[in-house]
Amino acid sequence: MLNANPRSSVGWGCFLVFYGHWMAPRKRVEHLPSNHSCYKRSTLLEYGSRLPQMLQSESLLHWDLLRRGYRLHHEPAAKIYHLNFSRLKPLLFEHLLAARVFGADRARNWGAFRKMLYTLGAPLLPLIRLKRILKETVPVRLQTSLLFRASLPLVLNLCAGSAGEMLGYALGAAKAREQLFAFESERHLHINEDDLKAVSSLRASL
Repeated sequence: MLNANPRSSVGWGCFLVFYGHWMAPRKRVEHLPSNHSCYKRSTLLEYGSRLPQMLQSESLLHWDLLRRGYRLHHEPAAKIYHLNFSRLKPLLFEHLLAARVFGADRARNWGAFRKMLYTLGAPLLPLIRLKRILKETVPVRLQTSLLFRASLPLVLNLCAGSAGEMLGYALGAAKAREQLFAFESERHLHINEDDLKAVSSLRASL
């Protein structure tokens, strides 16, 4: 996975949270980059009416596939450029909604005690994930100055995800699923001019 708008600090704060795990080649993986992965059609159809839910929270799909004995593969020769938000507000809003939907779907069949444990533990997620993200930047040798510039949007993005999961575990999705769908249908309205220029330059160089 490669960042399509590397000049944006907010873009890096988005990219490192969602796709930093796949910057370096990996022999074995337990989950794949959301919205950028391929599946066998026959395997997906086995989920029937549950398929839309599984695809909306793809980590749940990956975990279920592993539980059923499937293996996930990361092809290092495949290079994908992901265009991230360069505006902080839409980034945080989308992550809050997506994380709430994820938390609600994950806890759908949990008991009250387990939901309470995960709700109380959610505030620790930014620290746990930040440590993992910093570790993942080492093999690709990201510049320290870049990480410093991206630090604030990165931390805020992690906090938005933590808050969303907490709400999902404690209160369910509520209207978050519908709000997320409405937001994503207008996602292009939140891309700024610099992002479009970055994509144009990228297309010209390929």
